[in-house]
Amino acid sequence: MASGSKSRVNKVLTDIGNPKLLGISGYLENVVKYWIRLEIANEYIDANPSWMSKDGQYIIEQEKNTKSLAKLRETLPKELFEKKLVVGSAAQLWAMGKWKHQIERLFLASGNFYDCVDMETLMCSNAQLMTEIYYRLTDDNITFRKALETSPDLEYYSFVKREVGTVSNVISSALSRLKSRDQQITKPINVGEQYVIINLISYNSASLGEELTNKLVNRQLESWVDLISANIIKMLARESFEKTSSH
Repeated sequence: MASGSKSRVNKVLTDIGNPKLLGISGYLENVVKYWIRLEIANEYIDANPSWMSKDGQYIIEQEKNTKSLAKLRETLPKELFEKKLVVGSAAQLWAMGKWKHQIERLFLASGNFYDCVDMETLMCSNAQLMTEIYYRLTDDNITFRKALETSPDLEYYSFVKREVGTVSNVISSALSRLKSRDQQITKPINVGEQYVIINLISYNSASLGEELTNKLVNRQLESWVDLISANIIKMLARESFEKTSSH
């Protein structure tokens, strides 16, 4: 990417056209983020021409006839259309080169985010009701779905092979309080104004392999793009919007 604040602003202004129009339309943030990914993809492709001639061409052959891309295929020149097809992969490889040496630190910092869980949950703000439900679940052996039929106040959620980091904060907080990750039905767990009962079917801790490495690098790339795009948009605002408002 272009180095230096001024050169970066000049390049993004040249590439994206009219930032005022994009700002008014609501597309500025997404366009700047894509511009950043395109820049780093180009940087990777320029530094690795053999990748483009082999893996890049393979991606193009696999993706070029995708139905959802038909309109773009008709609109863009062939060279630009093919470039679009490889931007995601090239940007990911650029990111892998930038952060792979930090992967163990990123894995440790992720905590239990990528652990996978199979579970059912019931949630309600009525502590007495949840206590009654718990004993019906454990003593009368009713199912969670059957318990749901007993009260309109209950909320039911089911998760299959779900990453812990993608469930709601309330359920994630309740899950973090378990003393054991063995199969169990918990007593009501108080989280803020809610009470949660968990039927923990299975809990699998994440292990650092190729799939998780890609996820961690992707997550780091997204955070980095968010940061860089926010800075660029601020600079664009100073260069374009403030000049307009001063006239």
